[in-house]
Amino acid sequence: MEEQVLNTEHTDGIRLTWNKLPIIPKDTTLPIPISVLYSPLNPSPIIPHEPLFCANSVCRSVFNPFCKIINNQWTCILCNTINNGVIPTSTTVDYILNKVVPEFMYVLVVDMCTFDKERHDLLVEGVRSTLESLPLYSKVGLILFGTNIELFEFSCSVKKVYLFSGKKEYLKEDLQNIICGGSVSKEVGGNLGNLNCFFTSPEKMAMNFIKRDPFPVLDGNRSVRCTGSAISLAVSLLSFCVNDTPAKIILFTQGPPTFGPGCLASLSLSDNIRSNNDILKGKADYYKKGIEYYNKLGHRMVGIGVSLDILAATLYDVGIEEMRGMTDMTGGCVVMA
Repeated sequence: MEEQVLNTEHTDGIRLTWNKLPIIPKDTTLPIPISVLYSPLNPSPIIPHEPLFCANSVCRSVFNPFCKIINNQWTCILCNTINNGVIPTSTTVDYILNKVVPEFMYVLVVDMCTFDKERHDLLVEGVRSTLESLPLYSKVGLILFGTNIELFEFSCSVKKVYLFSGKKEYLKEDLQNIICGGSVSKEVGGNLGNLNCFFTSPEKMAMNFIKRDPFPVLDGNRSVRCTGSAISLAVSLLSFCVNDTPAKIILFTQGPPTFGPGCLASLSLSDNIRSNNDILKGKADYYKKGIEYYNKLGHRMVGIGVSLDILAATLYDVGIEEMRGMTDMTGGCVVMA
């Protein structure tokens, strides 16, 4: 039995807490919860065609491990239609699609307020690793933030940067007026005309663009970090780009927002960042406004079909409690290191 389970894990790339459910009395809680660990990079069989769909035009369900297989034919579990087709040997397979794959769009929102050169080098290495893991056919935009916000243009060999204040939330209309003079031309398929210059392929993204915030941090103060304003700019940029196109914002941060909309901590280090007890007792000054602002950004992302991931490499509280609405609403993830 153990060898069979190990072979299944190796073949399918999954590990279950229960491979066979025990018989227990009604209203009894399992001592170990039901869960599954999936390895997306596990080698799996490659099927050189589209997924197998049920021949019933009304049903069109996909072949799955719950279908009955008899003599190289499978029976749909929803409508009992008998279908012909090549039967995969594993419950986890990779299909080679004949469809034209749309370009994935990513906007990297990178915190320039690194504490020292060592942490800055780690940040650059993290961004480089992220770019290497992105699909080759994806397009990537870059936004840096600290005291101000920098939006990079990649249309020519000379680096061109648009500088934005970190004091305000940026809506779609604001970006349209500032960069495009009030008009945006669109190409067929929803891709940007004169805003497509803000995206490039992952391999062309230069790491020397990522510099530390040039503004000095005063003694006894935190870094001036306009995280909320930078995220709103990324959402506004993607609002012109996405039209049935997968898009994601990836936030790299190393500290709490201390400036602009979505501020979660004061600049003075003498003022401690809110604790869990402060939240429970209603003494967290920035908590309610922070949740309200980041939830509003989450709704904006949902409206255009964009998700957000947060990568936080720091021991400090970066405000995940207030920001988690953005990841929860959009299906993003939070990684803390």
